Amino acid sequence: MISKKRQTGYFFIISALILFFGIYYISLSYPGYNQITNTLSDLGNNIATANTFNTFALAFSIIFILGLIYYRKQISNRSITILSFLTADGLAGIALYPLDTGGIHSVFALLGFASSVLVMYTYGRRHRHNIIVSFSYIGAVALLVFFLGITTGINGLLERLIFYPYIIFLILFGYKLVKE
Repeated sequence: MISKKRQTGYFFIISALILFFGIYYISLSYPGYNQITNTLSDLGNNIATANTFNTFALAFSIIFILGLIYYRKQISNRSITILSFLTADGLAGIALYPLDTGGIHSVFALLGFASSVLVMYTYGRRHRHNIIVSFSYIGAVALLVFFLGITTGINGLLERLIFYPYIIFLILFGYKLVKE
């Protein structure tokens, strides 16, 4: 029998891999998609890729939330659990409210991005993992630049600087839980 902690780790790893490879695969299906200039939300707003992207985003959210339910029961760390639920809610929200829906999409995107950065910072500081804290700083700067609109033309890169470190963090954290 696999322990609950290991199950949690598997949920985190699987959800992160689904999202990463889903984004990669879907971006290959989008004619003219550019990882630097096109945002992740563009994948959910294009006729050729919208259904697939939104399905992957919802699959990530559901699997991740299942992992969080196990995590919450095994490890009582409320701040990280709540922020992680907000990250999953943000991603589910961008799938349910694509880019063309306007402001509500932006609210969910900000919720997902900001909470993912805060999860990495909180976990990294609490457990003295400087690389995870560094990931959170990279994400925070990219988030600030992106949402303040300081630069244009590299919004896709900025989103990836926010969210890809979080995906790496989820894989590493999941692996840690599986090995314990």
